[in-house]
Amino acid sequence: MKNNFFLQLESKMKTTDNPIKYLNNLFNLIPLILFFIITQGLFSQTTNNINDYLQKINTYQSEGNKIETARYLNKLAFLYWYQENYDKSIDYFNKSLVINIEIGNNNAIKSIYSNIGMIFSDKSDYESSILYFRKSLKICRTINKKEDIATCLINLSVPLVTVKRYIEANKYISEALDISKQYNNIKLMRTCYGMLSENYKKIGDDKKSSYYFNLYASFQKKIQNEQITENQKKMQEIKKQASKIVAEKESELKNTENSLLKEKKISKERQLKIGLLNKEKEIKELKIKEQKAQLKTEAMYRVFLIVGFIFIGIIAFVVYRGYKQKKQANLEISRALDHIKFQNLNITRSINYAQRIQDALLPGIDKLKRNLPESFIFFKPRDIVSGDFYWFSEASSSFKEQGSIIEKIKEKGSLNKLINSNNFIISAVDCTGHGVPGAFMSMIGINILNEMVNRGIVDADLILNELHKEVRYALKQKYSENKDGMDMSLCVIKAKEKIVEFAGANNPVVYIQNNELKTIKGDRKGIGGDQKEDERVFTKHTINVDVPTTFYLFSDGYIDQFGGHDGRKLFPKYFRKILLEIHDKPMQVQKEMLEKKFNEWKGVNYQQVDDILVMGFKIC
Repeated sequence: MKNNFFLQLESKMKTTDNPIKYLNNLFNLIPLILFFIITQGLFSQTTNNINDYLQKINTYQSEGNKIETARYLNKLAFLYWYQENYDKSIDYFNKSLVINIEIGNNNAIKSIYSNIGMIFSDKSDYESSILYFRKSLKICRTINKKEDIATCLINLSVPLVTVKRYIEANKYISEALDISKQYNNIKLMRTCYGMLSENYKKIGDDKKSSYYFNLYASFQKKIQNEQITENQKKMQEIKKQASKIVAEKESELKNTENSLLKEKKISKERQLKIGLLNKEKEIKELKIKEQKAQLKTEAMYRVFLIVGFIFIGIIAFVVYRGYKQKKQANLEISRALDHIKFQNLNITRSINYAQRIQDALLPGIDKLKRNLPESFIFFKPRDIVSGDFYWFSEASSSFKEQGSIIEKIKEKGSLNKLINSNNFIISAVDCTGHGVPGAFMSMIGINILNEMVNRGIVDADLILNELHKEVRYALKQKYSENKDGMDMSLCVIKAKEKIVEFAGANNPVVYIQNNELKTIKGDRKGIGGDQKEDERVFTKHTINVDVPTTFYLFSDGYIDQFGGHDGRKLFPKYFRKILLEIHDKPMQVQKEMLEKKFNEWKGVNYQQVDDILVMGFKIC
């Protein structure tokens, strides 16, 4: 095939005697020649003949040449390995191993142990693979060639990871990493960081996994940049050399043409001097010189063609090698990203399940509507689960007043009157953080509040006092470094007395009577967290509701949202202005207007920064 290709090429090049057309034909054939060169380079490998290897092994054995015998045993073992005939491959590697042990060739022994370990790994016999990699490592340590030791350590760690012996594998990878740092082998360092990231992810140490993955990505990017820079330098050097050769050949061609013109001029002068007798001889000599000049020009074109083909081949090789390396790097990154996506999917499923639990713990809206028909809750978590939560409950003022439900019905006449005679407690709570940590705090808060109502604690200040103690006790904050807690505003509606009691931990209450907006600030201390005073006591405020009054409880998520034209916070002043504008609207309309104004303020250029909770209710 190769001979036919060049015969066709030669026939095309001989179709013209014109040098310019000759050069055009050469350039038209360059794509065909380039394809031939690459094809021959990629597919020139052929399968070795097993019988030929066996014959050479027998010949060298009979001659007593152990080195060559061992070498061809290795070749035969590699051939069987390539054909996935693992048992025969191991058999011939072991035969070569016996000879190399006899002649004391430690380098060959180390390589054979490593090859057998890889074959057992291909066979999924990982314990045998670990055994042979340990043998290879032992020989490496004897030779004491550090970079080979690092390679053996990484080879050993691969089957250890497969059998989930991650801690042992990390020990060997860390040793390999130390060696690679000593010799500044960035490719080996990149491999170690990638393996450590995967192992710590499997162990469950996401912090270390993320740390090593960032190092892996940095070294991967550095290696790619160095390869790109190296390829660019090679391309520039090739272009520079090609330009130099072209310039030299053009100069030679020009000199030849000048020489030709000069010879023609001399020839004409001689013809005039010598006369007609020597005219035929002169013309003949001139033709000979022209033919020689033409041959010289053609020779220069051939040289230029050969040099061009060589440089084109080099460029093709460099581009192909860069493409393969980039493809492999992209494959590794794609695998890592797929693994991260899978982990994220599992985490998201767990958080969605936590959301269902949190929703189940929150009190039902029907209970709120039964006690406060004119009310709304605007609740918009930033993440799937929320650190903000709302809570409300019906409660009697003490255990003494509760008694038997049947007795209460007899006294009051109906169950509805019994419910209406009780106090109603409502609260908006903002826990430390948001997302999963905040959700855990919200579950703790809901459980403690429910327990306190069952114990008969219904005064606003006493609820906050006891809640603070219970949170600190539940989180062991007296003895630990835990600082988590919650800010909240809480109202106790006492219908008989026509009053509403309020107590706040860092959070206020806003209420509107006769179109006049008033704010009562909560105490400047939170529920849980640090306590420097001997006992934390919250203040109870009493609000008369003998006229229609609208109340608003809220967390700081709404007023802390960035937006508007200049990207600032919404701030309490603007929020109170919104409440005053909407307070006389129906409660469902108020909720819709609050949500609309929030979305308009946030716009499309800003993300929600915190959980949003606004509760409103009207007492007539």
